[in-house]
Amino acid sequence: MVLTRWLMGGGLLLLGGLISGGLSSCSASSPSAAAEIDQVNVRLVHVSPNTKGVGLMAGDSTVLETHSYGQISTYVALPAGEYDLNLFSPNWALSDEFQFGRSILTDTLADLEADGVFSVVAIDEVSRLTAIVLNDDVQPLFGQALVRFVHAVPDAPALEWQVDQEVVVGELVFGEASDYQAVDPGFLTLNLRETLPASPEEAAETPTLQPMRTDSPLKSIDLELAAGKVYTIYTTGLLRGSPSLDVVVGEDLLAGRSL
Repeated sequence: MVLTRWLMGGGLLLLGGLISGGLSSCSASSPSAAAEIDQVNVRLVHVSPNTKGVGLMAGDSTVLETHSYGQISTYVALPAGEYDLNLFSPNWALSDEFQFGRSILTDTLADLEADGVFSVVAIDEVSRLTAIVLNDDVQPLFGQALVRFVHAVPDAPALEWQVDQEVVVGELVFGEASDYQAVDPGFLTLNLRETLPASPEEAAETPTLQPMRTDSPLKSIDLELAAGKVYTIYTTGLLRGSPSLDVVVGEDLLAGRSL
């Protein structure tokens, strides 16, 4: 299995309320007039356990209607610019088409630069719901699959991901996204584990040491990845509750391209 780090794009653009300690109080209901000729592509990813359907607003405009837990929307086009991105839920809904009233759950300020491709990700449980904005704009790699990992398990410690027993990403904490990794295409087994730190003595002697693992993985999942495609794997659910630990796989179809 050949694994290499792919550092172009895919970084965490903004983490509203999780790292900074509070949601933005700034207000930007619409992009500037100068930016209206430029476009961005945005999608919604709902991986907040025990949160009902959430939708996405940019300022006062509804961008995407409500999606259920575990769902990833298609990309939609917006004028580029600085936005208040609001996650909302309907106060009452007969169906997706018949919803009455809405509650704003988060308010996150994001600068969506022209020609960008972004995922707005709903994470954490409903009482602490937070939005993170990921930059999906990375060029596919010929002959390889590109994979990024997101830690969205609120009650889990730092996690690591192994592909066929080889550590691809280690010590990723809740709310973080990894860089894209180049992975051999085809069938593979993805093992999810708690990060097992080396002892202080071992770490000082061999900073890159990977300790021997004897514990069972928290989750093992068989996947098939295609060459020339880009994926984000969201690890979600709860380690000690319901819904249980699982992954949601999104294909970043528009990575490197525009609508």
